[in-house]
Amino acid sequence: MITIQSILITYTDGENYYISQTDLREFYSSPNIDTHIDFNQGTNVEKFLQTADFESFFDWGDLNLSTKEENEISLITYDNYGRKSNTINYSVIYQNKDLSLDVNDYRFNPVNLGGKKLISRQGDWDVKVNSYNAKCQLFAQQTSDFVLENNFNTVMNAGMIFKDENDDVRSLIDEKQLIAYDSTGGKVDKVTDVADAWDSDEGILLQLNGLNLPGEYSSELTWTLVDSDM
Repeated sequence: MITIQSILITYTDGENYYISQTDLREFYSSPNIDTHIDFNQGTNVEKFLQTADFESFFDWGDLNLSTKEENEISLITYDNYGRKSNTINYSVIYQNKDLSLDVNDYRFNPVNLGGKKLISRQGDWDVKVNSYNAKCQLFAQQTSDFVLENNFNTVMNAGMIFKDENDDVRSLIDEKQLIAYDSTGGKVDKVTDVADAWDSDEGILLQLNGLNLPGEYSSELTWTLVDSDM
């Protein structure tokens, strides 16, 4: 079953007329079939006065829709008295799989003194994986040195590492490291903020390896999101 947007049905037959989804029949049609098909779910029994929003469902195969091209479908609803809504037309595209990543520029907390130490992240690192029906793996790698912004010849004696929940530490300089994964997939839209699972002393951290000149340094972190079904 494929979920589409909520339908809006408005009745103006009287101030005391109430409606629920169980009172409605929802008929879908497409240019590929010669009839209308009733996919009424009747899942919402709450009564609404005159105006109601419901989530409606239809079956892709029963409407003989294409999985490769845009499709046109129509929906019309009837209540128990035979009164009908206006016809609602939709353009729909079959979503087989989706996988994308939203990342930003990030910062580590300021360093007051040098020496060997781990520096935690500053603020919220929103690292969001958007997925639908896809198992995935997320990798990260530091792909440039930390250089002083007003003097690119000055390199910070530091590098990014990844520390997991078992306190295992892996350098992000040597090669890309597995940061997170989803082995479940599932036909539901998911947005996973990877950094939400990290405590302040876990995840991607900055490893200082000695003394450094004062100033603001920057580096490049390369993310790789892989469809692990492939």
